[in-house]
Amino acid sequence: MISNTLIILGMHRSGTSLLASWLASCGLHLGNELAGKALGNIKGHYEDMDFIRLHDELLKEANIRDGGLSHLTNISKIPDSLIDRKISNLLLLKCNNEDNWGWKDPRTCLFLPNYERLLPNVKVIAIFRHPLEVVDSLLRREEAKLARRMKKKTFLKRKYYLCRLFILSKYLRHFKAKQYLNAWIDYNKRIISFLEHKEHNDFLIINLSSLEQQQAKISNSISKWGFSLKESSLSDITEKRLLKSSTATLNSPQVDASEALFIQLQDMADTSLNRVRSES
Repeated sequence: MISNTLIILGMHRSGTSLLASWLASCGLHLGNELAGKALGNIKGHYEDMDFIRLHDELLKEANIRDGGLSHLTNISKIPDSLIDRKISNLLLLKCNNEDNWGWKDPRTCLFLPNYERLLPNVKVIAIFRHPLEVVDSLLRREEAKLARRMKKKTFLKRKYYLCRLFILSKYLRHFKAKQYLNAWIDYNKRIISFLEHKEHNDFLIINLSSLEQQQAKISNSISKWGFSLKESSLSDITEKRLLKSSTATLNSPQVDASEALFIQLQDMADTSLNRVRSES
């Protein structure tokens, strides 16, 4: 498979859509059929429907029904040969049709060993966000979904959904928060493991909070990777109101584990960005 390919990696609600939308505005081909707007991303997900369908199929094989936010150990039960075959078929199609292209779907993180085998020279931009900000964003999205469903119901059913929304907000936030925090840890551990196997010059890792300040370094790296993209300002497509930085309140031993992982990610980001500066 010979083509210049870029993967955008990151946990759900970590800024992958913002990063992808900026790269698309610079001219990176992200797919012919992209996922449209939704409650969680009113400006669009910038996700190739071919990869969405592929990852949906693989998660179904693992009996994971929530889009890849729980029971992630089930993925190990899928035969690698099956994952490789399904991924390889799609990659062959994409690489044959495009010389410079990329894709973004957070569930890519769940199959990185397979992508590593099939695309050993792929370039990567990974983005991360503080774990409790991600958890809070996922919880707010879940509550918004329930609230929207409630508006479409009859009076009695609205009462039912109002009760569900109250329970979710007051009682289930703690349960869901733990689930989402565990997913954040799982995704980012997979990203770190993947990047540790790659050549240092083949990836960048960015904290969402510093994305706008680092866009020149990102553009410089992409140019050195051989992608011919035009200049575009991230500030022109960023809506600050959509980037809420509230954090979830959670009492769990996993909070300390996630904080330690966040520090490791930040150290890796500092190293990769310093490397770009020294090469400029």
